Amino acid sequence: MADLAHSLKTPLAILHGCTESFSDNKKTVHEQIAIMNKIVEYQLQRAAAKGDHKTIKGLDLSTFLNKISASLNKVYIDKAIHFDISVPEQCQIYFDEGDLYEIVGNLIDNACKWCRRRVKISVTQNPRKDRRNYALLIQIDDDGPSIPGGKLNEILKRGVRADENTHGHGIGMTVAYDLVGMLGGKLEGNKSSELGGLSWRVYLP
Repeated sequence: MADLAHSLKTPLAILHGCTESFSDNKKTVHEQIAIMNKIVEYQLQRAAAKGDHKTIKGLDLSTFLNKISASLNKVYIDKAIHFDISVPEQCQIYFDEGDLYEIVGNLIDNACKWCRRRVKISVTQNPRKDRRNYALLIQIDDDGPSIPGGKLNEILKRGVRADENTHGHGIGMTVAYDLVGMLGGKLEGNKSSELGGLSWRVYLP
């Protein structure tokens, strides 16, 4: 229930922002309602099948990432976030859309929450890590205040946040961490050498 509630927070925030001028945002409202329906369906399937049931289909990663960033720009409109998205040409992947949305959506949302103005998303195909080959590396950097290395593991624990004054409950990062592990991937966090904030690297099989 906590995972489901957290997943619905972002589309609900977007819908709330659209209520002031519904006629101008009708398309966005319909898009977010569709996303919420997908989230509910995905979480119900996940609960019933305990992660065994997957709906695999081809996804264009560039389109997927741009869609998420466009949605989050509406949530964090006051920040006027600049997204720098770098994806290899014709990056078609075969992955469960619900899983990818939970992992990448939560990581980008976290970057938006902490950043000052910039979020960078880069994708590398066929990376090698710890003597193992992966299909994909998605790296998400922000220019926020970062977090001391000793606290990175803490924010991956359910319900724990690095700063109790920051809105949110830390559940999203735990959802991403648990799901990456269940899929046989690897999630790492560190200080961003380029932007100075946090850098999350998710390796997917």
